[in-house]
Parts: sequence; C-alpha cells; structure tokens
Amino acid sequence: MIPELQAWALSVDPNEVAMGSNVECDHRVPEVRTRQLADINLPDTAHLASPLRYRLKTYATVHNYNKLIPDFLEKGNDENIRPELNGEVNLVSVFKFNWTRHKGDIAAALGLGTSSARDLDGLVIELKRLFSDDADVGLGNTLKPAAKSFIDDFFQRRWGFGQIHGVWVGLWNEFEHLVPTIATTWLSAVGVQIPAAPALCLLLKYKAKDVYPLVRPTILDAGWYPEHFASPSAPSWCGGPDCAPSGGHPMNNNADRSLGLRSEYIHRDWQRKSSDVHAWAWVHSAPPPPHPLPMARSLHWELLDGNYAKIGNWLAKP
Repeated sequence: MIPELQAWALSVDPNEVAMGSNVECDHRVPEVRTRQLADINLPDTAHLASPLRYRLKTYATVHNYNKLIPDFLEKGNDENIRPELNGEVNLVSVFKFNWTRHKGDIAAALGLGTSSARDLDGLVIELKRLFSDDADVGLGNTLKPAAKSFIDDFFQRRWGFGQIHGVWVGLWNEFEHLVPTIATTWLSAVGVQIPAAPALCLLLKYKAKDVYPLVRPTILDAGWYPEHFASPSAPSWCGGPDCAPSGGHPMNNNADRSLGLRSEYIHRDWQRKSSDVHAWAWVHSAPPPPHPLPMARSLHWELLDGNYAKIGNWLAKP
C-alpha cells in the first residue's frame, strides 16, 4: 500500500532500514491509520531525499501534534487503548529540556529578556543556580521555591501556546530502582536519545488517572524516530516473566541488555507541574560515537525473542 516500503531492505542508511522495517512489521497499526499514511500527498519525489520520512513526519504533524485529541485516541485506534491501566497506577516519564525548541520559553520563565535565549551558556548557568549539578540526582522534594516557580511558569507557557504532543511513559514499578542512577540511564530506559550538549532532565511521576487513557504505541505515534522498535501485537506470544503484552517495549539506545524489557505506553499531553517532579538530573555527555542503531536493534530483538514465542515469524533478526 505504501510504495516506499518496497525498497527499505536495499537501503544502506540504517535509519531508513529501521523505519521501513518498523512500518512494515508493526501490526499494531489499524488499517484506517495505514490508509491515512498512504494517502499523504508527496511533493516532487525527484527532490525528496526520503519519501518515507516525509510521510511519517507529515502524518505525525497532522494527526498527533498540537491536537487535544490526537489520532491515537480516536476510535480507529481502539484496539491499542488499554482500559485496564487507570486509577492509581503510577507512571514515569522523562522531560528533557531541548535548547533548540525550548530556549525562548526557558529564558522567559527565568525572567530574562528575549535576547538571552540566544546565549546557551548563559541559560545553562542560570538553570544551574536553580538545579544544582553537584550531585548526580536531585530529588523533587528538595526543589527550591524559585525552581518550582520556573517549572510551573515554563510548562504554563508551553501549554498555553498549544505546544502539545503525545507523551511516552513507563511503569513506575519497573523504573523506581533506576532513580539513583545517572540521567543517561533514565533516558536509555525510556528509549530517549542522549543529547550531545549538557541538558537538564526532569523525572516525572504521576497517576494514570491524571492522563487516562493509556495506549500501546505504534510506529505512527513516533513520527520519524528510528530509535523506536515495533513490538509484537499478539499477547499470546508472551512467554517470559518480563513481558508486558498490553504495551510496547522501549529500545535501549546504548545497546545495554542489563535493563531488560520494560513497558511502554503513550498518552495525551497534560499540563505538567512542579509537583510532578520526583527528581532531576543533568546529562553531561560528550558528542556521541557513531550511532549504534543496528547493534541496538539486534540486541533488542534478542530480548524480545526471549519473552515472545516464534518472534522470527513476525520479524527476522535485524
């Protein structure tokens, strides 16, 4: 149905291979959503480096971003909505301040002029006055009043201007023991890329009832994100103690098998607040090495193979 899928296996670009494989094998995507993806009009393909990337990014922009009810909550996606996850179930997500997208709101929430948004070093210095980097992890119950005010102001600005999207989350009981670790482990555990520049991360803990309903994610909900790995759709394939068939499983971007399989869900955005912050930490990372995407996908497939029966019938080992 999507012509670009005929060529992904021949590509030398690991990102194209990953995304083509995900779209072709993600049986969580209902037919109605697949048709929406296929119906996107492409511009002149002679000047389009990646038609598949164009389709996926356009789909995410039209159907998932800046919508109070994104399409992953529409009736056509009912089979992916998890009604059993509600109420007092504790969730965890990691918010990573992005200097490209957030610097204007960061500067405003700090009470600085708009010209300050261009000074990355200055913003980092100001943030470190509120969120110390003396220790690997700071706990939310030790936040200074000024830090709480900054968080609430920042998220109010993002929410007020309609900067909303799906939020990818895990289950707190699978994540809790990782809180004292460094923030790069937080990011790896929820399948988020580790930034090359220093970045402040907030570890958020909240109740499922505050963001209900939860949805098992599909490749369409990730947009163009090769670090996502599709998960088998059949609960009957589950054969191991760590398997969570009602959700997906984030791929560890560091190809570290020690974290094992974890649950992964997506829910509608909500106005985060300082009381949701369980902990914070700074990511201090040198520019990353060449992307280990093929290795990470191969190891993640092996983890799936250890928890699902006949995984090879669904997807060959990358």
